[in-house]
Amino acid sequence: MKKKNRDYYVFSAVFLSCFVLFALLLHFKHPILNVLDESLTNLIRMDMSPPVTSFFKGITKMGNTATLAVIILLFGCWLAIKKDWTAIVWFFFNTAIIGGCLNLALKYLFNRPRPSLTHLVYAAHSSFPSGHSMGSMLTYGTLFLLLPLFIRQKLPCRLIQLMLAGLVIFIGISRVYVGVHYPSDVLAGFSLGLSGLFATYPTFLYFRKKM
Repeated sequence: MKKKNRDYYVFSAVFLSCFVLFALLLHFKHPILNVLDESLTNLIRMDMSPPVTSFFKGITKMGNTATLAVIILLFGCWLAIKKDWTAIVWFFFNTAIIGGCLNLALKYLFNRPRPSLTHLVYAAHSSFPSGHSMGSMLTYGTLFLLLPLFIRQKLPCRLIQLMLAGLVIFIGISRVYVGVHYPSDVLAGFSLGLSGLFATYPTFLYFRKKM
């Protein structure tokens, strides 16, 4: 196994371990989870002014199922036009199977009630792990990794990647701000999303070279 691929799998294992840690803390109702959630929630919701609320209500829509579905469909069509079938399979596996099916299954498994705070937006299903955070990490994260294959100029590529990374982080923060998730839901969603990206990326690169 190449060292670079081994590094990807190590990162995947690290982030998977982070998710498992959050899951165990939730399952055994460890008090440290409540301390973490309460502290971060108070920090994020410190300023609930109308401009900040409008900003986060807008940002959170970028992680909605409908928004991600449109992005997945449009980018999938673009990849189909370019006949990059390996990228299409990888993109849809990450977004639909890991980000969609796995997240929904985990929500039903843990069945964590949402915070008792006033919800500023509608949210269905249970709370753990955050679907917006996990789905955004996998969707925008896959785009992040695919960009260098299609944008050869480093500066524009890096700028777009930076914007995608910032968007994912703000989507996660927005879920706590609008009152529909605990910070641990978001961190668990990010962790599992990153684990999926690092686990599948080497396989994608391997098959792409074979094509």
